Amino acid sequence: MACERVCGVNDNIEKAHYHSYYEIYYMEAGERHFVINNQPYFARQGDFVLFSPYIMHCAYSGKDIAFKRILICFREHEISSEELREKLLQLNEEIIQQEEQAENIDKFIGKVRKYLDLDELTPTVLNDMVKAVYVHAPDKSKGYREQQIDISYDLVGILPAAMLNDL
Repeated sequence: MACERVCGVNDNIEKAHYHSYYEIYYMEAGERHFVINNQPYFARQGDFVLFSPYIMHCAYSGKDIAFKRILICFREHEISSEELREKLLQLNEEIIQQEEQAENIDKFIGKVRKYLDLDELTPTVLNDMVKAVYVHAPDKSKGYREQQIDISYDLVGILPAAMLNDL
């Protein structure tokens, strides 16, 4: 296990690399950009960044932007608490899921861009964009018929109506 406090300016590690151990960054001050498995991330004061073993990453800051970080490095066998070990594995799984979700969102946005100038909604477009349509039972409790419909889009699932209204 190792720990170090680093203060830097223009201290960039732009070449992607990996380690055989975990790294935990704590940003004490300033900001850093990270690319983790080809996905960009941004960390500022108070943020933690966890790098699992063998995950490609690099870190850099804007020109002349100072930062202060604490770095803790350790291997899995150095963790004595089973609960902590479980939490790290869980965090690792969540990171993988978030990366997959970000990739799916990027793919979905690419699909949406294909159809920006759409003149006609065709079965081909529907099959490409929509995974499923869920029609719920009608509700007449307010004195009129109301029926909820949920659309599950390919790659991203059901998007909240409020989010769609903001687009």
